[in-house]
Amino acid sequence: MGWLPHPTWGVDVGAAAAIHRALIALRRRHPALTRGSLTWVAPRRRNYLAYVRELDGEAFLVECNASETTMRRPSAAPPAEPVLGIRDGRRLAPWEASVSRVL
Repeated sequence: MGWLPHPTWGVDVGAAAAIHRALIALRRRHPALTRGSLTWVAPRRRNYLAYVRELDGEAFLVECNASETTMRRPSAAPPAEPVLGIRDGRRLAPWEASVSRVL
């Protein structure tokens, strides 16, 4: 399959496939993740990609640390409860991404 990482990259292909399956299932269960309005969170923050998707009263925060260092989450990020991915509430690990339900 073309989207799977190359074995020499040191990535667990089974884990990568499981994450993709979980993301697809989450999107299918929650229309807000595909059809909801999109609001960028801290768009000028370097190496931090985040947005909120909202539809019919349901909102999700999607965050990604696009760097090789741990970063503090910006205060602009709304309070949210993790749904997929690990989030400690204050920091994002290098290359970490998460999907959370906005409280």
